[in-house]
Amino acid sequence: MTDAGGRRMRNVALVGGVTAGLGIVGGIFVISAMTVWRIVRPSRTSRTSTWRPILDPVDIEAVSFVAADGTRLRGWLVPPPPGGPIVVTLHGFGNNRHEFEDFVPWLSNAGYGVLLFDFRAHGESDGSFTTVVGDNEVADGAAAVAFLKHRFGPEVRLALIGISMGGAVALRLGGSDPCIRAVVTDCAFATMSRVLDYAFDVWIKLPPSIFRMPVTLCGEILTGVNIIQLRPVDEVPKIGRRPFLVIHNTGDTAVNPEDVLVIASAAREAGIDVDIWRPPGEHVATRFDDPDAYRERVLATLARGLGS
Repeated sequence: MTDAGGRRMRNVALVGGVTAGLGIVGGIFVISAMTVWRIVRPSRTSRTSTWRPILDPVDIEAVSFVAADGTRLRGWLVPPPPGGPIVVTLHGFGNNRHEFEDFVPWLSNAGYGVLLFDFRAHGESDGSFTTVVGDNEVADGAAAVAFLKHRFGPEVRLALIGISMGGAVALRLGGSDPCIRAVVTDCAFATMSRVLDYAFDVWIKLPPSIFRMPVTLCGEILTGVNIIQLRPVDEVPKIGRRPFLVIHNTGDTAVNPEDVLVIASAAREAGIDVDIWRPPGEHVATRFDDPDAYRERVLATLARGLGS
């Protein structure tokens, strides 16, 4: 083979290698962009397969309130008895206030009012995107607390119950106001990086490490927030002496079931007496698989913080 022929073959191989490399990089960014798009713009109408409408509309009041940035949030209020405490529910990613509708009868029977509302970009609330557990979602929860304090007085007794994303918001919000007397989370995640790593490992079956940078970049482009750096677990110490129940199913394939250990470690290092419950089953399944035990554990936590 002549030198010219060898050079041509090397050039072809080089071009082929560069093209393949660019294709791989492009594929990584496409997957990352699609992942982030699904994260920040969730469905507004999805409901769990086990959801059932059980509330008579006469029993609830449609309410709305505005977050600090002007985003209007919509929900339902089941008023408490005079002077009674109120449970603020924080739904999961891609769900809405309906996720907690089946909680209302047993919470009401225990003497609690209930606020169910849609986070921004979910359900009927305004907002074009979510940052999952960014400052926007914490501001939504804070707006719900402010709404209840304005309506029922600055000394109103409140508790937070959060599922998945809502649980992570509860971790960040739980120590923010003295009116919040108890915190319950169900399958909350400790950090967004752990959520994304687990998703790529379990569902996409690709190494999480190669997606961290493009996911971060795509997330910042779409939302202006570095979502990979969101760490709800860092705010757990602020919960302090409030009754604190952390539920996480051992068979969870949506959120790493080991996140409960990360949260528990942060709580115990801060001297918090956290109650950890690790029942079997899939993501947030215990409320359906073992409803009696679920209600008993949640109500016991609320009673310690709020009274009945």
